[in-house]
Amino acid sequence: MQSIARFQNRMNVVSYDRITDSKKLHALIDAMILVEGRIDLHSVLSTIVKTACELSGAAYGALGVLDENYSSLSDFITFGVDKEVFRKIDRHPTGKGILGLLFRDTTPIRLSDLSTHPKSTGFPESHPIMKSFLGVPVIAGEEIFGNLYLCDKTNGEPFSEEDEDLVVALSQAAGISIDKARLYDKVQELGVIRDRERIARDLHDSVIQRLFGAGLNLQGLIPYLTDPDLKERIDQTVNELDHIIREIRDTIFAMRQSITHSPRSLKAQILDIINDVTSTKQINVETSLAGSIDKIQNPTARTNVLSVVRELLTNVAKHSNATLVKVSVSVNGDISVLIEDDGIGISDSQIGKGMGLMNAKERAENFGGSCEITKSQLGGASILWKIESLSQQLS
Repeated sequence: MQSIARFQNRMNVVSYDRITDSKKLHALIDAMILVEGRIDLHSVLSTIVKTACELSGAAYGALGVLDENYSSLSDFITFGVDKEVFRKIDRHPTGKGILGLLFRDTTPIRLSDLSTHPKSTGFPESHPIMKSFLGVPVIAGEEIFGNLYLCDKTNGEPFSEEDEDLVVALSQAAGISIDKARLYDKVQELGVIRDRERIARDLHDSVIQRLFGAGLNLQGLIPYLTDPDLKERIDQTVNELDHIIREIRDTIFAMRQSITHSPRSLKAQILDIINDVTSTKQINVETSLAGSIDKIQNPTARTNVLSVVRELLTNVAKHSNATLVKVSVSVNGDISVLIEDDGIGISDSQIGKGMGLMNAKERAENFGGSCEITKSQLGGASILWKIESLSQQLS
């Protein structure tokens, strides 16, 4: 807490008089307003890194998000590194070396040459070589959320004191926005919980009672019927109503369990959906869940992944005539959902009609991602739903 207090004092005494470039000062004010106006954490983190690079003239920028133990990085959002180059880097920072210094001492770090610092550990294979460096902590509420790192000014000069002042001021606005975005996510979660409670109550108090009453009325008719086939059909209907009531009660129990207990892992929820959608169909399912799926903490991102898996699988179950479907969910630089089947495929005319496909496309676009439909090697359709920049969805 002492180091946080020192940094907060540092922010309070940032001298805007030292920012002599009026264009940069106005750009800083615009950036602070822009960041402050965002409530989606995905958008906030992207904007912070991009804006810090623009303000300081840095070619590269990154925001490292601390894990829950404050010992290493759980996430790393980048700007300026080519997407293909980023994919080739064999390992991503974990917060060791110079990057880890800001965990222990929140004093901003400004270096003209990274390689000369005693804590420098070099760069992994395929990583661009970087020289000058500016690192500033990002404080959200009363805790260190992460650190903002900038490298290599485009004019070839080292970062200046003015650059540091600009980025420190931006990080202050960023911390407030991150705190607000996280609060917004919590409010959304509470809203979901309240909706679940209301739905569970309505199901129990209204739907079950009406179904039970309908079943009793049908049972009451049986003694007055003389047609044996009609008696059997009504008896089957009553049994089906009993089965539906049991399923609704199971659903209510599951909803109330999710309200009062810690949520199940995302992998477990994905498997539940796969089983739920395909269990009554004559479809063989091959499932692959890879990468850091359970590290996705952003409620909006988790909800989107679960909804997309359900919507795309439901399309397969209802329309494809498939006997085999492969479901792959992976987290490795991107969050991706791949559904492949051996069915009849999807024609161009069907793409705009199915709400499941339209919803999946819209969910991807809302996160700057994509949803591509091609012919599967299995013979049917292949749908790849992807959100780029996984790092922005983790927290």
